Amino acid sequence: MVATKTTPSAERQQDLLALMNMLGYAQNAAKDMGASVAASLINDAVIALLPCLQKELPDSLAAGSVAQLSQTRSGHC
Repeated sequence: MVATKTTPSAERQQDLLALMNMLGYAQNAAKDMGASVAASLINDAVIALLPCLQKELPDSLAAGSVAQLSQTRSGHC
């Protein structure tokens, strides 16, 4: 395995995207368990984090793209 060096900014971007992804999994798990209040609170956290994520990602991504990207589930938490 070849290690790749990431800049602090790139690492932070990856961390924020991972956080959004984990929140999405948590929200789905809460919904599956019937915990609608918890799912709603997690959704509020996602909405609150979107502006931070938009600031951290390259300007070439439109705000709508950032929102869609943050809601795309990939991998496993």
